[in-house]
Parts: sequence; structure tokens; C-alpha cells
Amino acid sequence: MLPFLVEGTDLTALVPRLLASRSATGQSVTVVEFVPGLEVPVVEVMYWHPLHSADPGNIWLRSSIQQVREGARGRR
Repeated sequence: MLPFLVEGTDLTALVPRLLASRSATGQSVTVVEFVPGLEVPVVEVMYWHPLHSADPGNIWLRSSIQQVREGARGRR
């Protein structure tokens, strides 16, 4: 699924090497090795179809992800 989300866009994804190599097979996706110590701004975004904005499961998932993200930021 990942290649279809980033293919043809300026989006990037930080994923394990094995997943990246499998995902790039046959897709127009470029795999670039991560450079440790490289400082780049990271923009975190969640996408969902507007029809699902009021869906209880979707609301729970977005809320859970946001709580985890806030917890991770607090540990820096």
C-alpha cells in the first residue's frame, strides 16, 4: 500500500530497509538510504476521507495516534 501513497507525489516515508526494498519493486518509487545524524524537518499528517470524519472507529484511531505522538514528543 505504501508505494501507492507516495508514488507520483513529493511525499516521503521512513520505513525499515526490507519493507522499502519490497515496496519499490516494480513501482516508480525511489529508495534512499537514511543518513544518521541528518536533521530534516518532519511534518506529521494523517489523511482520511471526509465521509469518515464522524465515524467512531476513525475518531478513536486518530485520537489514539495523536496521544501516542504527544507522548513521544514529551519523552524527547
